[in-house]
Amino acid sequence: MMLSYPIRQLPLLCCCSLTILACWKYVVSGASSVVHLQEDGVARHDSGLTWHDTLPTLTTFTLCVRLYSLRSRYSDYFFSYAVEDNDNELAFHLKYKEKELRLACCSKRIFQKVPVNLELLSWFSFCAAVNLSDYTATFVHKGSVDRFTLFDSLQESNNPILVVSGGSVILGQDQDEPLGGTDKGQSFNGFIADLFFTQSLLTVQQMKDYLECKIDALLARQHLMDFENIEEKFMLGVETNVTTSLDICSSGNNKLFSVFAEGRTNKQANHFCSTVNGDVATPENTAENLALFNIGAKFADKCTEYDKGNSMWVGVYWEPEESLWKDQKTHKEAVYRNFEVEIQPSSREVLCVIASTLARSHEVTPNGNWDIEACGKVVCTACQFKRPVPMKLRGLCKESFFDREYYIYDTINYRPIFNGNSWSRIIWNVNQSAPHDYSWLLYQMGDPYIQARMVTSSILTYPVGLHEFEIIGDKCPGRLKKLKLTSCGQNMFTCGDGMCINLNLRCNLELDCEDHSDELNCESLIIPPGYKKRLPPPKVNSYTPASVFIDCDIVLVRKLDLLNSQITMDVVIKRTWYDSRLYYKNLHPDNNLNQIDTMDSVWYPDVTMLGSDYSQATYVLHRTAVWGQLTASPLPDDDQLIDEDVFYSGKVNPLVLEREFTITLMCTFDLTLYPFDSQHCQMVFYVGAYTQQYVVTSLKNVTFSGNRQLLEYRVTSLKHQPLLYQNKSGQHIEIELANLYGYYISGAYVPTMLLVIISYLTFYFSLDDFTNRVMVSLTSLLVLAALFSQIASGLPKTAYLKLIDVWFIFCIMSDFVMVSVLVIINSYMQVQMPIKVTPLISGVHGAKRGSQVGQRPRLTLDPRKWNTIAQVVLPLLMILFIIVYFGFVAFHMGRVQDEFEK
Repeated sequence: MMLSYPIRQLPLLCCCSLTILACWKYVVSGASSVVHLQEDGVARHDSGLTWHDTLPTLTTFTLCVRLYSLRSRYSDYFFSYAVEDNDNELAFHLKYKEKELRLACCSKRIFQKVPVNLELLSWFSFCAAVNLSDYTATFVHKGSVDRFTLFDSLQESNNPILVVSGGSVILGQDQDEPLGGTDKGQSFNGFIADLFFTQSLLTVQQMKDYLECKIDALLARQHLMDFENIEEKFMLGVETNVTTSLDICSSGNNKLFSVFAEGRTNKQANHFCSTVNGDVATPENTAENLALFNIGAKFADKCTEYDKGNSMWVGVYWEPEESLWKDQKTHKEAVYRNFEVEIQPSSREVLCVIASTLARSHEVTPNGNWDIEACGKVVCTACQFKRPVPMKLRGLCKESFFDREYYIYDTINYRPIFNGNSWSRIIWNVNQSAPHDYSWLLYQMGDPYIQARMVTSSILTYPVGLHEFEIIGDKCPGRLKKLKLTSCGQNMFTCGDGMCINLNLRCNLELDCEDHSDELNCESLIIPPGYKKRLPPPKVNSYTPASVFIDCDIVLVRKLDLLNSQITMDVVIKRTWYDSRLYYKNLHPDNNLNQIDTMDSVWYPDVTMLGSDYSQATYVLHRTAVWGQLTASPLPDDDQLIDEDVFYSGKVNPLVLEREFTITLMCTFDLTLYPFDSQHCQMVFYVGAYTQQYVVTSLKNVTFSGNRQLLEYRVTSLKHQPLLYQNKSGQHIEIELANLYGYYISGAYVPTMLLVIISYLTFYFSLDDFTNRVMVSLTSLLVLAALFSQIASGLPKTAYLKLIDVWFIFCIMSDFVMVSVLVIINSYMQVQMPIKVTPLISGVHGAKRGSQVGQRPRLTLDPRKWNTIAQVVLPLLMILFIIVYFGFVAFHMGRVQDEFEK
């Protein structure tokens, strides 16, 4: 449905544009002539002021002016001087988007940009003194004096630089030819005041005096152009009007009040004002209170529907615990109160304050007295604003005809108008023939056939927040479209009802919006159309394949199985990579808030794990976590999106996949030095589906975070290096484990050494006590053999001797040698016979025989002597062996480096 009547015929029931200026910052007292260009706000080419005179030839000039822009266009020309051969012989215009004041002069030979602080709905005053003879210009504006050396595009030319005479001047339009060629997109909408153009050069101090409104002496001087008798000197264009006696230099109230003539409780009023970037009106002096009263009085007929006193909320409340009237915003004692009779309520409940906009019967001059009221009462709402802040309309396509920024001023049908910053506005549209047919209407000024009507409307509904619109005539596709009008600033998120919260509270797993909209649509990963999961991330360039950075953390060694040559560990492998095809939304520094539910739709590096000799590993997956990691700045905000979500590029923000496994690897054990051995177990992983031409891996960190002390071994070090396996990029990790030999020292070496010593002590037994000597040695030998058999049964069967086998063999052999020596000594003891005595036989024969009979056999071994030798030699041999044995062990142990103790 189109507009039911022409826009010009809609009643303006509150502060018109000029009154807004007075309410905003200025008080009427009578000094200046102000020109209002494009009073209806519609961009047009035929508005403005055309000067009846012309400029002479100029080499020096000064222009001073005050400007108040209601809207900005492509370029806001407020001064255009064109001659026959040059449309920009002298031109001044504003560029609000770039925040620049621009000067073009002298057949386009001069073009100067001046950075200035430009804001809509705010006065901007400046002076420009230009000396073309020496190529200098001085621009004086609020808080700044800028001096420039002008650049001449024809610097080499001998032609002097000057402003040519005989042209035409138009204020508020850009001429492409004298008195013609104007374009509505380069027109000025707003107020121009106190303009004068002089041929002389003003000093910096004189220009500062102008900015500070000390202009009596300046205005009394003769000028080429000024606003004295403006209607005689200028021809007024369409929708161009002159208002006299508006002193824009007298500072007054610095607050803007707007009344919203719908019934709300105090809580609802506070909530609503916050959605339009304001607060419940809280006058702080008599002037502000009177301004609020005057604005509220415009809504007397409407507000009395809710309250006979035509009241509206004031941002002051009674705090019973402290017995103070407090400001609702600061929660400090209210600095100003306008009660007719101020009392201290005896109520123990919080009470609120309303301001009346109807004169009391006994009041000669109404002053908007305050009264006490229950906070749940329904009355009108008055909001206050410190300065005009644009409200942004989100959700429109880039080609849309509608504006993206809106300001609240003027009123239609008892509702404020949301005026776009360039071409459109939002109004409360009521069908005069059907009063119950109403809705909020967004339309382009000058072309009401381009419009968007809010679908759901009620008396209390405003277009602020998220709403659905039915669009007609716009370039955006689709007839129904959700749009969001928000007053929230940068780094803020707009709830569905228009409330503003910090953007950090978006998707933080807490409900911060009253409508819970901050936790809706919180998917972190954005997959663009046409994404192919089977394709790896694009190469950085033609030579650099995609990189996968791997962090490996060994959490726990569950089991080291020597018999089966296996090691079982809990391992966390974190893979990090960049995929420039992906985007992320609302990333947080805390990765727990960036979780991605599934990896089914995107490419990820699937890792294959191997053990020693590239044997296949087996694993059990326990946990998977995926998140986007915040490492770089976000992309620029896109107002085509409804929500103020922050997007990040996958090109500079990585995707992280973390998985925890229990993995069992084959490990080739070398037990030669057992139990003083150190084992080296290999773990290999690589991206199995892609060769190194497409994906390369890089191991960033490898750590061991678990308990390094196992039952039998201790993890001493981790080593890693890159690996190329089957032309696929991978990583090789070596885990070094050192044997905890303390058990064998106490359970094998010490007992066996004691048994050998016991066997050796038999050499100190009596030589005649062979039975005990040999029994002790044999018992020691048998115990050694049994102990050896017991320990060997718990070790892997190897074809080579282990170091502990050497020790047992030495002990057994030592015991065997000692038993053998004991037997030998005893055997020689047995061959020693006693000497026999025979009768004396006379004669030679008797002597010979006697001598032969009594002769003893010659012995080659003295048992006592050799027993003594065994007591000395055997311990020396054992000590020598022990020194060599444990010296070798010490040498080996010194080569084992425990990197975790560094």
